[in-house]
Amino acid sequence: QKLAKTVVGRQALAKGDTQFLPDQDATFLCFVSMGRFQYRREALHHMEKPRTEMVDAGEDWIAEPILWTPRWVHVGELKA
Repeated sequence: QKLAKTVVGRQALAKGDTQFLPDQDATFLCFVSMGRFQYRREALHHMEKPRTEMVDAGEDWIAEPILWTPRWVHVGELKA
């Protein structure tokens, strides 16, 4: 029970607030409990197009690689 209270937290964001930016070190995994986020990843090379996807409440999570890698850097922007 102590572990769950220590490692799980809540954060409220207003529409348009940024959760993380490209090149920012990842420090947590996000579960969406209400509303939705927009994730936008810029093209990583000239042959690729920018990618946008919605991260919806009750269905999705984001930044999962931080769970099993010693260091993860975000490659896109996550906005509420």
